[in-house]
Amino acid sequence: MASRVHTLFNLELIMCVGSYYIYQRYKAAIVSYNEGHHRPLNRRWTQICPADVLKGALLIFLACGQSAFAFYMVRGQTEVSTAALLCLICLAGYLHLSILLLFSDLVLFISYLFAKVTGKIEEEGGMSSFCEKYRLSQVLLVTIVAVSLISVGLYRTFTPPSVVDETFKTTKFKPGSELQIALLSDLHIGPSVGRKRVQTIVDVVNSINPDIIAISGDLADGYVKDLGEAAKPLCELRSKYGVYFATGNHEYYHGNVEEWFTFLRGCNITVLHNENFRLTTGKGESVCMAGIDDLITLKLHMHGHQMNPRKALAGCQKSDLVVLLAHQPNAARYVLSDPATNGNVDVVLSGHTHNGQFIFFVPFVHLANAWTHGLYWNVPTNTHILVSAGVDFFGPPVRTSGYCEVVRLTIAGKS
Repeated sequence: MASRVHTLFNLELIMCVGSYYIYQRYKAAIVSYNEGHHRPLNRRWTQICPADVLKGALLIFLACGQSAFAFYMVRGQTEVSTAALLCLICLAGYLHLSILLLFSDLVLFISYLFAKVTGKIEEEGGMSSFCEKYRLSQVLLVTIVAVSLISVGLYRTFTPPSVVDETFKTTKFKPGSELQIALLSDLHIGPSVGRKRVQTIVDVVNSINPDIIAISGDLADGYVKDLGEAAKPLCELRSKYGVYFATGNHEYYHGNVEEWFTFLRGCNITVLHNENFRLTTGKGESVCMAGIDDLITLKLHMHGHQMNPRKALAGCQKSDLVVLLAHQPNAARYVLSDPATNGNVDVVLSGHTHNGQFIFFVPFVHLANAWTHGLYWNVPTNTHILVSAGVDFFGPPVRTSGYCEVVRLTIAGKS
C-alpha cells in the first residue's frame, strides 16, 4: 500500500505541471477571445463573464483528470462507477491535450524561427508576441483534434472486442490437424472495466469455440475482495482442452497475486506459475502449455515469484508443440536468447503493449519492445511470437491506436 501511495503522489506532482501548462494555454486563448468581443451591458445575463465560466469549467476538467488515478486506491465495485468513468475520460483528455499542445507549440516555434530568418516578422515583440497571435486558433484546433480522437477511442472500447485471426503451420502436427487457441491479454479489471465488460469478453470467446484459452497476464488492477465479483464471468470460459493463465506486471502492482491464483483455480483455470501442463489432442498430438512469471519479477524480487523459463519448460518434450505464455514480448527475447531454452519453444503468447493504446504512444512502444503487435517469426529458433493488442485497456476507456481484440490463433499441421 505504501508503494502505491508513493507512486500516486509522484504521478500527481507530475500531472500538476501538465495541468498548469494546459491551463495557461487555454487561459491565453480565452483572454484573446474575450478581448476581441465586447459584451453589451443592457442585459442581466451578460454580467456573467463567459471567460470566467470557461476557466471554471477548465479547472473542473483538470481536477477530474488529476483525481482519476485515485480510483485505483479505493475499494472496487462490480460495475464501473459514473464518477470513475468521467474522471478517467478526463484523464484521456488531459493526456491528449498535453501532447497536442506541446506538438503545436513546437510547430509555432519552428514557424517563428522560419519567419524570422526569412525577414517576414519584425524584431518587436519576439516569439511570445508571435505565438500569442495564434493562441486562440491553436487551442481551438487542438481541442477539435483531441475531442475527435477521444470520441473514436470511446467507440472502440464500448464495443465488443473484435476477433482477429492468425495462422501458422508446424511439422509437429499431422497434415489436416489443427489447434485453435484464443488469446486474451490485458483485461485490466478495475476502475474502468466491470463485470458487464468481462461478461461480453467471455461471450465473444465462447462463441468461437476454441480448443484452448490462454490468458497472458494483466488480469486485474486490485484485490480479489474488491474485484472478484467483476471477474466472476471468467468462470464461464469454455474450451476443449482448458483455460491457462500466466501473470503480467499489473498482478504485482495491484492486489495480492496469490489471492488471484486461488480465485482462478476456483474457476477451473490452470495457473502456470513457472510451470507447464502437457495434454494430448483428439488426434494424438501432444501439446505442452507453459507459463512464466512476468518479466518485472526479475526487478521486484518478490518471494516465490521470479521469471524462470527453464523451470517453466522443464518436462516439455521435443515432440510437443510447446506454447509459452509470457506477458511481455521482451520476456520472449530473454527466453529465445538463453541457450538452455532457445529452440525449445514453438510459439510465445504475449500482450502488454496495448498496441500503444493512444496513437501518439505507438512509436515509443516500438522502441521499447522487441515485438509490438501481431504474429512474428523468429527464424533462428523457429519460434512464432504472437503479441495481442489486448481485450481491454488500462486507465481511460479510450483506444486511438486500433481495437480491443481476442486473437484466434490456428496452428495447422504440415508435412
